[in-house]
Amino acid sequence: MTRPPFPSFPPSDPPFSVKDVTRIQADLYPMGAEINGRKETRHFIADEHWEAEIAEKLDLLERDASLRRCIATDDPAGLAEALWRVAALLEMDEPTLWQTEGCIAQLPRHGLRLIVTNDESRICPEIDAPEATPLGQRIAAWLERQSGVARLFDALALTCQEDIVIMRGSDSGPGDAEALHVCFPSGWDPREKAGRDFTTIHEPVGDNARLLGASANVMKALLTKGPYVRFSFGLSPNPALDNHPVTRPPKPPASIWTDPESAIDRIYVRMERQTTYPMPDLNRGLFTIRVYVDPVKARLARDPSLRPRLASLIETAIPEVRDYKGITEMSPVLLEWLASSGITTEG
Repeated sequence: MTRPPFPSFPPSDPPFSVKDVTRIQADLYPMGAEINGRKETRHFIADEHWEAEIAEKLDLLERDASLRRCIATDDPAGLAEALWRVAALLEMDEPTLWQTEGCIAQLPRHGLRLIVTNDESRICPEIDAPEATPLGQRIAAWLERQSGVARLFDALALTCQEDIVIMRGSDSGPGDAEALHVCFPSGWDPREKAGRDFTTIHEPVGDNARLLGASANVMKALLTKGPYVRFSFGLSPNPALDNHPVTRPPKPPASIWTDPESAIDRIYVRMERQTTYPMPDLNRGLFTIRVYVDPVKARLARDPSLRPRLASLIETAIPEVRDYKGITEMSPVLLEWLASSGITTEG
């Protein structure tokens, strides 16, 4: 019997920076708050790009999973329990993506069933599932080749558009990145973060004094308070979601930034929507990262009110932050283009 098709996911609705001044700081907002005119209530949000982004995640894992999935734990059972909590959040936010009932976890849109077991992997994919989509069949075959808690981690990551990080409290510091499943990093290497504490993870960040000074409080909030949502703003010459330093395209030549009219077509707004969810009884917390990439020209055409805000974000970024975000070379030409369009922050 053929099941009826699922309703289509809504169009993509990328967020924008909350503040119009560039400062490196935590800026955690309570989940449920209204931010930039919309109420933020969910950790997981699927949109029209869901299937394409899941397929891209699988492609990246098949090429080299070690670049994306990094686990540093001495407690796989505790990590697995944390991931099942994440699965429950995903089911609550997007029930057509994940449903758990008894010893069966279903991935309805993939047409897959995962048999919940008592061994370390905790799930066994149903191979030759009659209702599996072509993408679902590929995912089942991939999961069958994985073992341990990595199998459950991959199943979750290949069902949602968000990247997933599990932080764990540490006796020696504010906390460690116990497990990262990050297919779409914004210029950083997940392998360098696994098992590291909050301070070490954020040491490379430009203008990081405020962030590092708040590290203990931020980790306490992530592990015991919230949930929270925050946003990270960036610009990129790379339209891809994947901006891993090993696989991203080479840096474009400086000559492309000489003409505003042609350069503007090479600049993209790269926004991250990040959420946290505490699991204090497990001494762990969830951190999700959702990446949105839009051509700056198209984004501003859809919402002209963002033009002066974008100019302010660029102008208030100190050189250290511009270098860290990789926008030093493109900033002058973008500001010139904004000014030629009548956009200025000078009052």
